[in-house]
Amino acid sequence: MKREKKLKKQRRFDALPIRYKIFGYLGLFVFIMLSLLWIFQIGGLDYFYQAIKTKTLRGYADAIESNINDPALEELIESISADDLLCVLVLDENGNRIYSHDGSPLCSIHRMSDSGLKRITDYIDEHGSYSYTKRDDVRGREASKSEETEAQEIPAAPKVEPSEPSQPSDKRFTGFTPIRPYVNQRSMIYAQDAVMTGGQKMYIILNAQITPVNATVQTLRVQLLFISVILVAFAAALSIWVSRTISRPIINTCADAKKLADGDYSGAFDETGYREIKELNDTLKYAAGELGKLGKLQEELISNISHDLRTPLTMITGYSEVMRDIPGENTAENVQVIIDESRRLSSLVTSLLDYSQLRSGLKPLSKETFNLTGVISDVIERFSKMLPDEDLTLEFNPERDVYVYGDEMQLTRVVYNLISNAITYSGKHKVVRVLQEENAGAVRISVCDNGAGIKPEDMKYIWDRYYCGDKTHSRPTVGSGLGLSIVKTVLTMHDSVFGAESEAGKGATFYFTLNTVEVETAKD
Repeated sequence: MKREKKLKKQRRFDALPIRYKIFGYLGLFVFIMLSLLWIFQIGGLDYFYQAIKTKTLRGYADAIESNINDPALEELIESISADDLLCVLVLDENGNRIYSHDGSPLCSIHRMSDSGLKRITDYIDEHGSYSYTKRDDVRGREASKSEETEAQEIPAAPKVEPSEPSQPSDKRFTGFTPIRPYVNQRSMIYAQDAVMTGGQKMYIILNAQITPVNATVQTLRVQLLFISVILVAFAAALSIWVSRTISRPIINTCADAKKLADGDYSGAFDETGYREIKELNDTLKYAAGELGKLGKLQEELISNISHDLRTPLTMITGYSEVMRDIPGENTAENVQVIIDESRRLSSLVTSLLDYSQLRSGLKPLSKETFNLTGVISDVIERFSKMLPDEDLTLEFNPERDVYVYGDEMQLTRVVYNLISNAITYSGKHKVVRVLQEENAGAVRISVCDNGAGIKPEDMKYIWDRYYCGDKTHSRPTVGSGLGLSIVKTVLTMHDSVFGAESEAGKGATFYFTLNTVEVETAKD
């Protein structure tokens, strides 16, 4: 149950727009910073001040201890006392005062009784050092008894007769007198022992008055209050500006991306904003352009396939009706036409299925070592038998048989498609040359035709699965546009290097390379 509630809250948070999240994160950051300032500047100021003061007294005590045998130790004590308004007292192990210097009028250790000093030295003997801070709260406007006594002992100033008589006044101030806040008078005592050269033990006692930090804290509190208000207002404005600046390009990109889902590829994909959004917009713009091209190619595919499907179906239907309705038309020639058109239709459907299976990975490669030269020779022989009446010349003169490791059936389809493509797009007198070239453990197979060639602007589209170069769509020369796409897919699965070269009016050459296998290895 708790997990479901947590997931529900997480989903609600994830559903928030990015500008609200950025505003919240910046607001949280400002809150944490202000909280730390208040904690350390207001709440922790007294603690840090007292810790620093204690460290200072310990340093002075260590300095006196390290010079305890110096005859001029008294000068060091006087210097320390005068520099920091400290009271310094050095006692021997019997409690006798060896060095004493009173640097503060509010000194505590010089007014301390012998029994009090004895308690300090006993504590040092047991624990090694002594540290104590005494706090006295005194109302500022109230004078102590000692102060009243001192005021009574001060003789009154002699009266000076005025040169001119003045009128006596009985007026007294009876207005409101503001009460000052409590003043925290704190006295810090730090003590530790020291051993002289002769083994005599000494006690070093230091006393310092800690300046009240109430006024400082009050000043810092007022300052932090103003700073907090200004900082919160500034942070709110900055958060709004930053959230809008960051979220606006993302919102615009998201709106343009939604158009892609609706088939609208005309999104602007503004390139303003920060680098990541620019890169994303560039990618989406490229994807939109490619999807637009893909839509056009799909339309061409539908047109091509519809034409290629309609033609054999029409001929099959027409010849079948003729053979049924007209006596004497049930001839072997008519039956052959039906068979040929059925095969053409079957070949087209098979190409579509094969391409789909190859792209989806449902038809994995079945690799083995086979004679690639023999496969090419068989394909050429097959074309020679299929097109006996064509003005066709097929040339293939290998120096020796070459063996490769791969899927024989799929690579046979590659050779078949390349030769078929060369025959389709050759000139009136069809001449197709197949070249086999070996180099450094690899073989390059090139299929060259003597057709019109490929336009430079069409070269980058020839491997697309819906592209057909001849837009006139003459049935004898144009297929479904899947032949070269199947070639590309199969060769990519074999890690082959392949490509095409062409010049307008000089035909085209399609090639691919495969690693060769030695004959001995093939025989094993």
